[in-house]
Amino acid sequence: MLSYNDYLAGTDTPAFVEQAVEEHRASELYKTAVLADRYYHLENPTIMRYQKVLANLAGRAVADSWSPNNKVPSNWFFYFTSQAVGHLLGNGVFFEKESTKKRLGKTFDREMVRLASEAKVGGASFAFWTGAHLDTFSLRDFVPLYEEESGDLSGGIRFQPHRDSMTYTLFLPDNIIRYRKKNGEEIRCTEEILLHGKARPRIFQLSNTLGQSDLCGNRYVIDAYDLMASGLVNNADEGNFIYWILRNCDGMNEADDAQFLEQLRRFHFAHADGDDGSGVESHVVETPFEAHAAALDRLERQLYTNFMAVDVRSIAAGSRTATEIRAAYEPLNAKTDLFEYETTLFIEKLLEHLGIEDTPVYKRSQIVNQLEETEMILAAADYLDEETVLRKLPWISVDEVRAILDRRGVSA
Repeated sequence: MLSYNDYLAGTDTPAFVEQAVEEHRASELYKTAVLADRYYHLENPTIMRYQKVLANLAGRAVADSWSPNNKVPSNWFFYFTSQAVGHLLGNGVFFEKESTKKRLGKTFDREMVRLASEAKVGGASFAFWTGAHLDTFSLRDFVPLYEEESGDLSGGIRFQPHRDSMTYTLFLPDNIIRYRKKNGEEIRCTEEILLHGKARPRIFQLSNTLGQSDLCGNRYVIDAYDLMASGLVNNADEGNFIYWILRNCDGMNEADDAQFLEQLRRFHFAHADGDDGSGVESHVVETPFEAHAAALDRLERQLYTNFMAVDVRSIAAGSRTATEIRAAYEPLNAKTDLFEYETTLFIEKLLEHLGIEDTPVYKRSQIVNQLEETEMILAAADYLDEETVLRKLPWISVDEVRAILDRRGVSA
């Protein structure tokens, strides 16, 4: 992979841009990001490619064009990714100073959710600070350029394929250069923008935990679940397993048998009874539904374990104490702690670039026993200040705390 140092080495810039994008799109990092995005959008490629095969009379494997071949991709990857991102950022990012949020722009919370989702899907995502707000890029359309020695992100290339052309945007510390290449033509520069000012535009990176996609290590469990679910649907669609016994049909060869089955599948009837006592009997083997259900249940529990996710159905199934709810969220909290570190690192670098001294604050989104939580907080209210009590109450947001304190004349 080309680095920022390769650019500084004096390589012809247009050629450098094309080569960097080409190498990036050939990398395993890019391929994983593209694959994970398909799972995120409920397009399991393993299921989409799956095809039953049969052996023909010559013993060669051929596609089974008779049996049902329904595709049943699940939404597990989208569900777990959304839960993890929403747990940390569902209520937005808060700061100690009200002015900080205004400086970051009205779309900051929305872009942070997009940025976090792309990081979890692809392993990393990138944000371009325009000077007024963030624009989010993914590994599927952005080539990061790092310093070889420090590993710092110094720039990057955003590439956007079109019907008859490809556009490139080269982000550098001091300028932005745009290129366009039409099919059959040479790449050419279309615009160059010089960057000025202390808080000028810049690229920042948000890394996922371990620096890899959440699909890594979990893809095969999702595939197993989807294949099992598809098999169950196909068996039901086929009307359970049916096999046929032909009586007194010794004169039939394998070709006759195949023709007989084809007639059954196409017209759903066959002439077999004769004076010699020939006939046909159908026998049904019931679909092993219970075995399928048990396998699906086992795979589902494995998915929740692998993704360190919360099964909200187990919490909503009955009245749960605050302790039981917290215990159910412990795996997700442990995973979120690691991702929160990466998110905070990203925000701190952005704030440093803007010359803002502040600290991000998160209020994690989760199911709670509000009555029990409230009673516990109020029981300790005599030992806490008013702001702390309000911040701990589960049904009051951070913004509402400030508004309540302002109305009561208490400084936050």
